[in-house]
Amino acid sequence: MQADKTNYGAIVKWAILAVIVFAISQIPAPTGLKQDTMVILGIYIASIAGLIIRPAGESVVLIVVAGLGSLFTKPANVLNGFSTTTVWLVFIAFLISMAFVKTGIGTRISYYLIGKFGQTTLGLGYVMAIVDLIISPATPSNTARSGGIVYPVFRSITTTLGSEPGPTGRKIGSYFTMLQGLVSFTTAGLFITACSPNLVTLDFAKKILGANITWAGWAMAMAIPGLIVLFTIPLLLYKIYPPELKVIPNAKEIAAQGLQKLGPMKKTEKILIMLFVLAIGGWALGDILKIDATCVALAFLALALLFKLFTIEDVLENKSAWNTLLWFGFIVGLSASLANEKFFVWLAKFVQGYLALDTMGMVSVLTIIVGVCVITRYLFASMGAFVTAFVPVAFTIGIAAKLPPAVITYMVAACTAYGCALTHYGGALGPVLYGTGFVQQSTWWKIGGIYAVYNVLIYFLIGLPYWKLIGLW
Repeated sequence: MQADKTNYGAIVKWAILAVIVFAISQIPAPTGLKQDTMVILGIYIASIAGLIIRPAGESVVLIVVAGLGSLFTKPANVLNGFSTTTVWLVFIAFLISMAFVKTGIGTRISYYLIGKFGQTTLGLGYVMAIVDLIISPATPSNTARSGGIVYPVFRSITTTLGSEPGPTGRKIGSYFTMLQGLVSFTTAGLFITACSPNLVTLDFAKKILGANITWAGWAMAMAIPGLIVLFTIPLLLYKIYPPELKVIPNAKEIAAQGLQKLGPMKKTEKILIMLFVLAIGGWALGDILKIDATCVALAFLALALLFKLFTIEDVLENKSAWNTLLWFGFIVGLSASLANEKFFVWLAKFVQGYLALDTMGMVSVLTIIVGVCVITRYLFASMGAFVTAFVPVAFTIGIAAKLPPAVITYMVAACTAYGCALTHYGGALGPVLYGTGFVQQSTWWKIGGIYAVYNVLIYFLIGLPYWKLIGLW
């Protein structure tokens, strides 16, 4: 007979969440708020706490907390997120990213660029950055993109060159592994659809700040500071964490073998390239063509199924997509209900009543917000949990300080992405790369800190003036 394996730790965590819901819902509503708002707030804060302390996976936490919490409020208050187009955009984008894996086009692009530009280790570093950038607009999971498509190609190169975790790691493998994390956390912020928490940030920006940000607008705002970071980070890491192997004499041979193994370009790959280009065009020109970004994604999904880039069975088996849909839908619904109840407006007035933020100046307030966001990232093992916990607070402070909505949105979104590199657990990709054994924890934290400071400098010294130039403030 098996021993009882009751997880008392999980039981305690569930109890904590129940106490949070009960305690907050019993607080008398302040002037300007209704008692039902306090119930929704209790469910929302318990959901965030659940994402942090994790008695179970994200979707389980949100279903349990929101499901039981709905007994004390209207069902619409916890379910209305599933009627939001943003939720379905990120879900469909997850499905679209399957096509890059199923067809093998991401791997083919990697080998092609390696053959053309991979004669040096630094050159290969730039190949990694370019490939990740190319496929990032249609892959909202940087873990799937970088960990499942890009990094495996470079991991096979390290094996071919005799670099493995341990004594030979610094030969080239450690550089590639650390660089993949920095590259991925950079591309994650470049496009709305490059990382699913961006969609949460976008939704908060709309509900709390009243900002109407499009796919093209986000891409334009992030282009200059983001691309500067992306195309300097391979060289910066090369200087502070240099690989022992500088020249790759057999790069063309490695690429040729990889392409030979893939065989001739398949029909599905050609179709995917065509659909991908059309999707980027639709997202970029959405305002001009009067087409919603979610409609573009829906059309992409329909055509991907029509041309059999993947099957409906693949869709049903995509656990990451369904998991994201569940927790994302619930958290967006709860935040929408709080917005409808004017909670964030009340909170902004409350903060302004105690802190004269509007007299401090935009740069000073942004420095405080970014500083707090970056420092607190050491406490979070999930980018999604950080976004749901801190972005509403940051945006509320932004309202109180009367900051331009677009500026606070992009600055917070950027530090949300690059903050993942501070620790080896700051985002889901971190454990994947750190788990290879190529990079020590102390090294990761040191380089991650340098990378974060570098990003802060770029976004403040170059990003802010650029945003002023294009009329964001």
